[in-house]
Amino acid sequence: MWFKILFLLLLFCVPLWGEEGEGSLKDLNQKVQVELESSHRLAGEGKIDEAIKKLQDLLKEAPSQSYLIRIQYDLANLLFLQGRYPEARAAYYKVIMLNEDQKQMVARAQERIEKMKEREARKGDQVAIRLIDIETTLDAGQFPPAGTIDFLKEIESQPTHLSFEKAHLLRARIVDMENKKALEILNEARQLFDQKKDYGKILALLETIVQEFPNTDEMPSVQILMEETRKRLSRRQH
Repeated sequence: MWFKILFLLLLFCVPLWGEEGEGSLKDLNQKVQVELESSHRLAGEGKIDEAIKKLQDLLKEAPSQSYLIRIQYDLANLLFLQGRYPEARAAYYKVIMLNEDQKQMVARAQERIEKMKEREARKGDQVAIRLIDIETTLDAGQFPPAGTIDFLKEIESQPTHLSFEKAHLLRARIVDMENKKALEILNEARQLFDQKKDYGKILALLETIVQEFPNTDEMPSVQILMEETRKRLSRRQH
């Protein structure tokens, strides 16, 4: 009995991924999260068969492969706990295979990116190589390094350049990402202004926008809120 309790504690208190990872419960869509937590609750109450059935049903609704691995792993653990070793072994093997598939996809994607860069290198087009790096970074949902916008503008200033259109599209993507991120931070600042009156934190958020996204379309709104926040902070201090 104590073995089962300890096993369940280890199973549901230590996630397969870190808390901020893609597979963390907070990132699941709401329905899947509720069902997964329900299966954990059932297992904690000793209703292992019901928890297993819930996880088996949940496998059909996993929103992504990462979540599918999480659910499959939990299922394998419960089958093992029940002594259903052949089923548990098959379930664990599936976890391994799913992870392998994911690694292979990442490896193939990286290989293809390198092949594209090699092809451009053979042509001696260093601009095309850098554009591939920028596009890869954007596709991963990340901001490219400092100086990228100026680099793209320089290419756009040469309408006859072979990469002119590509540079224009990439710069538009960066601008869109910056506007969305700036708006996200601005909305957080607005919420603090309306609800918590935490003027020091509000100013810190707005200054982040000014420093990191100076060309954002949201700058007029940022300046207005910054001015009003400074007034409120000044009145509070006096």
